[in-house]
Amino acid sequence: AAQVVCAADVTGWEERLKAYGPKLIAAMRDQRQRMNDCEGQTTANSDEAGQFYLAGSITQMSDIYAYNGSEMIDRGGVGANSGASIQSGVILLTAGVKKSGIGPGLPTDLDWPYDSYETNTKRFIERAKGAALKPSYIAQQGPPPEWDNLLPSLAAGGRLHIGIFWAPKFTQMGKYYVWSKNAWGGEGHALCIITALFIEGQWYLVVW
Repeated sequence: AAQVVCAADVTGWEERLKAYGPKLIAAMRDQRQRMNDCEGQTTANSDEAGQFYLAGSITQMSDIYAYNGSEMIDRGGVGANSGASIQSGVILLTAGVKKSGIGPGLPTDLDWPYDSYETNTKRFIERAKGAALKPSYIAQQGPPPEWDNLLPSLAAGGRLHIGIFWAPKFTQMGKYYVWSKNAWGGEGHALCIITALFIEGQWYLVVW
């Protein structure tokens, strides 16, 4: 079982998170989703945030491989382009697609670009087995922590994969858009909480 990170475990987490959040956001790339691959993008984004925490730089990972691989875990095949479950991305990063002999991790976006979405399962398996998969930046996984422990977890390099109804309402606050109202129906959407920002005396979670 995953060990819960508590505030007492992360010395000076508030100051660390205040300094770290803006740096991570500046390093992350803009998303240009053109398919139903929000879960694949969430998976790659989470891995990239982990890279930055540990190495201070980011190599862009393949969103579309993450999506295809998640389809394999959920359905045993690719090509439906109808989304994927949040947990499938974490399984892909940590265990791979065991039934098909595909190891864990992701290739880079350079090796497996966004426009190479596979619709043929056999071809995907062949390509995936020959791909240079990079190990994930996940030391352990578990259910979401309580709010009091979420911010220290983010300060310690944790990320939180979430699912929501799309689209919520946003309000602009300076250069940021703040989530102001939930949607209570509609299509599902996957996001990753990668860090938090301290703005005008309040913490705001940052989703990517």
